[in-house]
Order: sequence, then C-alpha cells, then structure tokens
Amino acid sequence: MRCTNQASSIMNKTDAQYEDTFADEPLKVRAEDQEDLTVLSSYLQDAIFLKQDISHDKEKRELAILLNRVRWELMKDEGKSREPVERVRSLLIIKDVLELNHFLPDAKGSDIPLSLLALQFKPGEDGTGRLSCRLSGHWDIHALVECINAYLTDVTKPYLAPSRKVPSHPE
Repeated sequence: MRCTNQASSIMNKTDAQYEDTFADEPLKVRAEDQEDLTVLSSYLQDAIFLKQDISHDKEKRELAILLNRVRWELMKDEGKSREPVERVRSLLIIKDVLELNHFLPDAKGSDIPLSLLALQFKPGEDGTGRLSCRLSGHWDIHALVECINAYLTDVTKPYLAPSRKVPSHPE
C-alpha cells in the first residue's frame, strides 16, 4: 500500500500536530447536566496534573485545573488502542462553586503527579450538588456547586505521550 504525501509526512514527524489528525480544532466541551458530565468525564479519564495546576477563585466562584489529558477521541474502536498515544494540555473550569474541599498530598507531595479517574456528581437540594474529581491514590477534590456548569478546552497543540502507551489500570 502506498502512503499519501500527508501520511508520509506524518510518519516522519516526532511531534503530533493538530493538522495531522482528523480533529481540525481543539476540543471544547461544556457540561450542564449529569449526562453531559459523563461525556466530559470520559475525555478526562487518566488526565494528569500537579497540585500547583489547581486554582480556586472564590470571588468568581470558579475551580480551574490545567491538565494533560489523553486524546481519547482519536482511539479507533472501543477496546482497541491507537499507539503512540497523544496528550494535550487542557483547561477544566468548574463554575458556580460555592465551597471547595480537597484531599490532596501535603506540601511535601506537591510534585506528585495526580491522575484524574472520573468526574462524579451527587445531587443535593434545589439543583445544587457535589461535583467530585476522583483521583488515583485515594485523593479527591469536592466542589459544592450551585449547578453543573463545567467547561473543557484544549489550550495547546497535542504532543506524544512520554510513555507512548494507553494508560492501564492493573487490578
């Protein structure tokens, strides 16, 4: 099978580029209900970040996390992986945060990479609820929110994941 010029040029590059993929633009996703949040969570599975990548603006009532997410949208079929794997820096913003609680490593552990497993929402009264960022290592971030109002936006060009492999979760 003969490679097209585009395919040939892609194979000769070491870094992934937006123009090399079918995704012409950075991912932008908004969640306003639990169904949306499930979709958003799937894009964020196995995203990694450091404690210093978390920002809480009480005045704006926003929680922002700058993270490195796996580009799951490029995976061919469920159960089949595309390697090498790409990651992209993305910004997760959770709005309408009334209160924030977290269980994260202390200051000595601030350079420990945190891995996001899932976003979960537990409804409360009058549309409020607890939006939780479930992290590996029994760490968590819990935001009491007025409503589900979250955004995910890619902010850099994709890059090859250092491991080049799909994240795994051995039992």
